[in-house]
Amino acid sequence: MIAVHGVIIPLSMGVGVKGRQRSIANSSKSSWVVRVQHQVGRLQKEFEIFFCNFTILLTLEMPMWIQRILRLPPVRRGFHLVTGQIVESVPEIAQIQTGWMQVFIQHTSASLTINENADPDVRHDFETAMNHAVPETLPYVHTIEGPDDMPAHVKASMMGASVMVPIGGGRLQLGTWQGIYLCEHRDQGGSRSVVVTIQGEPAAS
Repeated sequence: MIAVHGVIIPLSMGVGVKGRQRSIANSSKSSWVVRVQHQVGRLQKEFEIFFCNFTILLTLEMPMWIQRILRLPPVRRGFHLVTGQIVESVPEIAQIQTGWMQVFIQHTSASLTINENADPDVRHDFETAMNHAVPETLPYVHTIEGPDDMPAHVKASMMGASVMVPIGGGRLQLGTWQGIYLCEHRDQGGSRSVVVTIQGEPAAS
């Protein structure tokens, strides 16, 4: 995702590409100003047809990248809304005009999903349905870590290890009734780590 702003200015004939990087004060974004003289790689023919004796001045705004690990406190077995905790861990969301956020859980017995954020009965029914779909009474071989462990691995693979949410105008573009769930599949799972990664085009300064 690179924003390209072009300005066409007259120039005497020349060949080559010159570049320089400049940092923008008090900002995590950078921009590259590249002066392209007569030849511009794969775009050479196109520019020669339309702008044969011109220089194209391109400003390339590099996307913003943020990544951090959030440690979620222990919760009881079940489905829990964690949208607020995730958003609070990355206030830089407010600086993104257009982009996305990925949340990835670093565990094999817990998972993430997106669903109803209003009625807590939905989260209760999720737990009921998953316990019905993956009962602890199956003849599992991997039982060394307790009867809830192998079912937790199966549930985690069914639900998934990550979610991705678009960002627009400095906000997550979740639907009105959508929220991010931490799905804790163990009786005593302990704290859980999630990697939050954000990438996007910075808002205009």
